[in-house]
Amino acid sequence: MKQLTAVDRRSKGFTLVEVVVSFAIITAIFGMLARVTLATSGSTDYLVVDASARREMQRAFERLQDELHRSAPTVVVVATDGAGQDVLTLQVAGAWNGAASWGAIDDSGVWRDDWSTRYRVQGSQLVRETLDAADAVQGGASVLVRGVGAPAGGAKGFEVARIGTIVTLRLRVTRSFADGVAHADTLATSVHVKNSAAP
Repeated sequence: MKQLTAVDRRSKGFTLVEVVVSFAIITAIFGMLARVTLATSGSTDYLVVDASARREMQRAFERLQDELHRSAPTVVVVATDGAGQDVLTLQVAGAWNGAASWGAIDDSGVWRDDWSTRYRVQGSQLVRETLDAADAVQGGASVLVRGVGAPAGGAKGFEVARIGTIVTLRLRVTRSFADGVAHADTLATSVHVKNSAAP
């Protein structure tokens, strides 16, 4: 019978112990790669959802600021609804025929005499509504921001404060991420209502 030398044993292949250790190392490497990939996708979700919420809030504030700049202190009304959220109703200047005309721009972009624009929270959305002279909503509500927070601990999801010709707006939005974590973001601005012509 032929006796195996050390060189002959190595040339026959790997031992069972070597194969098991190799699989354990490969499994550990793939496990670490999977954790890194999952962590990265979670971070991406946070970035995308947060950026989307910020964009919505900024667009809503730009629209609010534009209409407030074209309004007058005498046609800006701040109230609080039954759910504890603030409601902003205003009119903007229209055609000038020796005197200011006040109204609102409807959903089709047409200025309507004696109409109003109302910003309020409906469910968890900040919406813009156009009201006719009888205060009836015309054309439905345009959703500006989703995820507006409910009033809690003295903080409103949509808060409007007015001191003279300065209107301060604060919007608090809560977004939920894929991992179930919720994040609240607040945006605030102040607008000087410049028009002084009386309606």
